[in-house]
Formats: sequence, structure tokens, C-alpha cells
Amino acid sequence: GESYSMRDIQLDTAVRELAHHGWLGNGSLNGADLQEANLRDANLESAVLSQANLMHAKLSKANMVDVHLDSATLIDAKLDQASLQRADLSKAILLRANLNSALAGSINLSGACLAYATLDECNLRDAKLIGANLQETVFTRANLRRADLTGVSNWTIRQLEQGADLSLTVMPNGVRLGHILLNSSASQRSPTFEEWKTQYLAS
Repeated sequence: GESYSMRDIQLDTAVRELAHHGWLGNGSLNGADLQEANLRDANLESAVLSQANLMHAKLSKANMVDVHLDSATLIDAKLDQASLQRADLSKAILLRANLNSALAGSINLSGACLAYATLDECNLRDAKLIGANLQETVFTRANLRRADLTGVSNWTIRQLEQGADLSLTVMPNGVRLGHILLNSSASQRSPTFEEWKTQYLAS
């Protein structure tokens, strides 16, 4: 197994103590400085950490369902394989963050900075990415089904093409893609990604 340092043990105890006192959920950790904290596998469900500093924090495999991290700083944070369903990360700074294989269905990333972040195989079904900064963000095999990408900035078509599932996704210009329905005529259904791409490049 992995060797844990004293700091890790203290942090693990600290998380349990915070939960025991109810401080994780009552908002008293707003703006907390958790820089470089090792919170791997931690249970942070429904924690209120708005504006917290989690720069370089290790949150791999953490339970962060329904967590409030709006306007939080998560630069270089490791969130791989974390559970982030319905989490609020609106306006969060996720520069170079690692969200590979994270479960992030219905996450709110509206207005977030995802520049240089990696979201390989991340499940972003029903995610809100409205107005997010996608500069060099990596979406290889990410599930973007029904995700809302309205008004995202610094994106490229090549970047979105990396996604594994783009059905019913709202594209940056507000057009919702369709299901891939084989027998319906093109006039009756929403465009496929390829059709949207052709229309977008022609406009």
C-alpha cells in the first residue's frame, strides 16, 4: 500500500472531525486554505467550500457529490476518478487540473476556467459549461451527452471532436445536436456533429 505521512493522517483526521462538527456543510469552510491538502478518497459530500484554495490539492477518488466549490481555486488539483455529480464549480479556476475518469454528471462548470485541464474519459452528461474557458482543454473520450457548451470561449472544433458522446449536446453557438436517428430525414431532426460542423464552418 501507499505510505502515509503524518500530514496525511492529520488531514484525514481533520476531515472526519470537520464532518463530525458539521463544519463541512455549514459554510464555515468558505474561503478555507487547503492548498496542497491530501484529500484522496475523502468524503466531502455536500461540503461548502466556496472560494476555497485547493491549489495542488490531491482529491483523487474523493466523494464530492453535491459539493459547493463555486469560485474556488483548483489550479493543478488532482480530481481524477472523483465523484463530482451535481457539484457546483461555477467560476472555479481549474487551470491544469486533472479530471480524468471523473464522474461529473450534472456538474455546473459555468464560467469556470478549464484552461489546459484534462478531462479524459470524464463523464460530463448533463453538465453545464456555459461561458467556460476551454483553452487547450482535453476532452479525449469524454461523455458530453446533453452537456451545455453555450458561449464557451477559446474552444476548437478539433477539441470537441475528441468527445465520445455528443448526442443532444448544445454546441457553443447554441445549436443542440440530435440523436443519431437513422431513418429520419435531415429536415425533421437536429443536426449530427458532422452536419453542425459543416454549417458552422460555412457560416
